[in-house]
Amino acid sequence: MKPDFAKPVDVLAFFQHAFGACVCSDMVEIIQPIIRVLDWTQGQPIDFDGPFYIVAGILTNWGLLEHGTSIRNSWITDEGIQLMHTLDEYGEDIADASGVAYDGLDYGAL
Repeated sequence: MKPDFAKPVDVLAFFQHAFGACVCSDMVEIIQPIIRVLDWTQGQPIDFDGPFYIVAGILTNWGLLEHGTSIRNSWITDEGIQLMHTLDEYGEDIADASGVAYDGLDYGAL
C-alpha cells in the first residue's frame, strides 16, 4: 500500500518508513530538507549537495518526484504536491498525527 499524502497520519508513517524518523525525532529537522527539495521543484534555488541527492532520491523512490536525464531535472508529481500541501498545513505538528496509517499501524495510540 501507498500513503495518502493528504492524511497527516500517513505522512507521519511515511517519514518513519522512508527516512527512519521516529516520534522522538526533531520533526523540524526532518521536514526542512524535504520542503527545500519540494520547493525547489517550484523554482526555488537550492544547493545540489549531498542532502539534496539523498532527499530527492528518496522522494523519487516513493513517487513524489520524477526525473528525466538527471535528478537535477526533477519535477513534482501529484502526490508530491499533496505532500507539500499537507506539510504546509501541519508543519512540525505532523508529529502529533494519530490514527491508523496506510501501513496498518495505529499511530498515537496509547
